[in-house]
Formats: sequence, C-alpha cells, structure tokens
Amino acid sequence: MPTKLPAKQKGEWAEVCFAAEILRRGWGIARPYGDSGPYDCIVDAGGRLSRVQVKSVEKAAGKGRFHATVAAGRNKKRGYSAQQVDLLAILVIPWRSWYVIPLRAVRGRKAISIREGGRFGEYREAWEFFQKARSKR
Repeated sequence: MPTKLPAKQKGEWAEVCFAAEILRRGWGIARPYGDSGPYDCIVDAGGRLSRVQVKSVEKAAGKGRFHATVAAGRNKKRGYSAQQVDLLAILVIPWRSWYVIPLRAVRGRKAISIREGGRFGEYREAWEFFQKARSKR
C-alpha cells in the first residue's frame, strides 16, 4: 500500500481512505468547502458529530516508530485546539492501520510518535471514539 504521491496528493488519498472506512461503518461524512479550515471532515456516527483532522505517515523514524505531525497551520507552529478539532485520524500506511486519537490525548503537541505497544497503542483502530459522547473541553 505504499504511495508514490506528492505530499498534498498523499493527504487527499488518506482522506478518501478515511471516508471509505467511515462509510463502511454506515456513518455519514461531510467535507467543508476549501482546505483552509482546521479539520478535514465531520463524521456523523449515530447523531454524534465529530470534527476530524486526517493525517498519514509512511516512512519509519526508527525501528517500528512513526512520527506524525499533529500541528495546525502551514508552518506547523501550534498544536490543534479543542475549539478546532475533536479527533485525529492517522493512517500508518505500512501497517494499514488507523489510529483514532481524541485531541485531549495529544495535549497541544506538534508531533507524536506511534509505535507498537507505545503510548498511543490504545488508539489503534479505536473507531468507538466516534460514538462516545464528547468529553469536556
């Protein structure tokens, strides 16, 4: 499943893959016009709406470890806020796995490290976060 696409197209491809996963579960998905907003889509899972930022990582940053940028803006100077995004959906391309991470779990970081059994392991394929009530911001 590795891609040979420029970064912008790889991001668009990841968004399409994410939409397919959402639709496969029978949920709804909506996209805002343009690409200047802080989230890529809104997921409707049984009436619960979640703003989602979709990311993908392909190249390992060491033994079984992948770094994912979870920052906002072109210069990636600040992490997303709870006023912007509810969930991050990160596709680790070589593993063909999604990490569904509530924003509170990244606490304003600009990047995170994903590895087997690591800190974010509990979020691997954690689609249930779309059906849980939003936590207090």
